[in-house]
Amino acid sequence: MKRSELLRRTALVRRERLRWNPPRPREEPGEREWKLPHHGRCEVCGQIGWLFRHHVLYERMVRRAGGDPWDLRNAMDVGQHCTCHADHHTAMRRIPLSRVPEDAIAFTIELLGEDLATLFFERYYPEGS
Repeated sequence: MKRSELLRRTALVRRERLRWNPPRPREEPGEREWKLPHHGRCEVCGQIGWLFRHHVLYERMVRRAGGDPWDLRNAMDVGQHCTCHADHHTAMRRIPLSRVPEDAIAFTIELLGEDLATLFFERYYPEGS
C-alpha cells in the first residue's frame, strides 16, 4: 500500500479528542442559602461590606464526620474584601478562637466529640493569634 493511500484512509478515520463534561452535581439542601452573599460586618476584623460564610469546621471534615456541610450553625461571616479568610487558610494569621461563634463551637463538639473538637480548635483557631 502506498503511503498516500494510507494517509487518505487515516484522514477519514481521524480521531478527535473525546470531550466529556461531567454533569454538575445537584445542589444540596441549604447550599444556596450558604453561598448567598450578604452585607454586614466581618466577624474577624469588623470591616463593613459584603460577606460570605466560612466553614468553621471545614466542609471536608463535616462530610467525613457525616454532618450537614451547609448547616448555618457552622458558619462564620467573613468579609469578601478583607484578607481575614485568605490569611486563615494560608496560616498567615489564624482566626482566634475568641472570634468563633458559640454555635459553631457547639456544632463542632456535637459532630466530633469533645476531645477531637479540642484538638481541632487548638490547631486551626489558636487563642494567641
